[in-house]
Amino acid sequence: TAVLLALGRLVQNFFASGETTGGALLILEACEEKKRSLYNGIYECSTILGILLASVGVTWLSMQGSIETTWRYLYWVGGVTAGFGLLMRLFTKEAEVKPREKRRILPFIWEHRIPFLIIALTSGFSYANYYMVTSLLNGYLPLVSSITKAEALQANSLILGLDFLLLPLGGLLALRFPKEKLMVLFAALIGVLAIPLYTALPTATLFTITGIRMIFVILGVGFSVLLTPYYQDLIPHENRYTLISLGNAVGSQLLGTSACSMGFYLFKQTGWAGAPALYLMATSLLALATLRLAFSWASAKKVA
Repeated sequence: TAVLLALGRLVQNFFASGETTGGALLILEACEEKKRSLYNGIYECSTILGILLASVGVTWLSMQGSIETTWRYLYWVGGVTAGFGLLMRLFTKEAEVKPREKRRILPFIWEHRIPFLIIALTSGFSYANYYMVTSLLNGYLPLVSSITKAEALQANSLILGLDFLLLPLGGLLALRFPKEKLMVLFAALIGVLAIPLYTALPTATLFTITGIRMIFVILGVGFSVLLTPYYQDLIPHENRYTLISLGNAVGSQLLGTSACSMGFYLFKQTGWAGAPALYLMATSLLALATLRLAFSWASAKKVA
C-alpha cells in the first residue's frame, strides 16, 4: 500500500505540475505583457486555495483524532477535482490551430536542452523551498522541538493562508522591478537564511517557528510568482507549452519532491537540526547559477 501511494503521489505531482503550468500559459498569453506576473499570482491563488483546503481538512481530522483512518477520504476528494478538469477539457471549445508535425520528445528536449535545464532547475528550487516549509516541517518539527504534530499542522494552514494572500502582491512587485533581479534576490536570501533559521528550530517557540516558516513563504512566493512569466519571455511561442510544462514537471520531481526525503536523510546522518537547510542552500546556489546561465544564454541569442 505504501509503495502504491508513493507511486500515486509521484504520478499525480508530475502531471499536476505540467497541467498547472499549461493553465498559467493559457491565461498569460491573453493578458498585457507588463501585467503577466500579477495575473500569474492571481492564477496561482487557485492552486494554493486547493492546498489550503486540504491542509485545513488534515488539521481538522488530526484534532478529531481520526487522521490515521480517515486520510484516504481527503485523498479521494482531491481526485474528484481531476474529473472536473477533464470535463472542462472535453467540453471547452478551443481556438483552431494549424496542426504541426509530431516531434519525438527526447530529441526535442536535447535540441532545446539549455532552456529546458533552466526551467527544470529553477522550478525545482521553488518546489524544494515550498515542500520543505510545508510537508517537511510538519513531520520534522516534532522530532527536533517541543512542537506537536497537531500544532505544526495548524501553523501549516496559517502559512498557506499567507501564501494565498501574498501571491498577487508578489506579482505587483514585478510591475516596479525587473523580474530577473527579483528572482536573484529572493533565491539568494533563501540560501543565506536557510542554515541560521533551521538551526534555531529546536529552541524556538511555536510563535517563533511560525515566523520562520512565514519568512520562507514570503521569499518563496516572491521567487515562484515570477517564474512562468519569465519562462514565457525566455521561450519562443512555438515551443513554449511543451518546454515549460515538461521542464516544470521534471523539476518538481527532481528537486522538489525529493526535498523532504533528503532533509530527513541529512538529519539522520548528522543529528544536526540545521541539516535539512544544506539541501535548501544547495538548490538555492544551483538556481542562482542557472539564472546566470539563463542571462548569458538570452544575451547571446539577442546578439545572434
